[in-house]
Amino acid sequence: MGRNDFTFVSGDFTSVSDDFTSVSSNFTSVSSNFTFVSSDFTFVSSNFTFVSNDFTFVSSDFTFVSSDFTFVSSDFTFVSSNFTFVSNDFIFISNDFTFVSNDFTFVSRDFTFVS
Repeated sequence: MGRNDFTFVSGDFTSVSDDFTSVSSNFTSVSSNFTFVSSDFTFVSSNFTFVSNDFTFVSSDFTFVSSDFTFVSSDFTFVSSNFTFVSNDFIFISNDFTFVSNDFTFVSRDFTFVS
């Protein structure tokens, strides 16, 4: 799909994807040792910032819709099946956070998470 103002800086990035759709405006990703495995992943973003070190993401049928989302992570592991994430002005800062989900739905407005 289309991308607008997409910036990606990565070290040791691995992506394995099936049916991946990304629609982004002003998306910035800075990653080191990032692993992404996806099946039927949908990503829609506006002004999304992603900074990661040793981030692992495994997803099946994951939907992510975001506006003004900021994600800063160190040693974050995310495993999801049928996960839906809708956010407006969401800030997530994590160090050694592990998230395992099956059929999880998250809708947020002005939510801040520091872990």
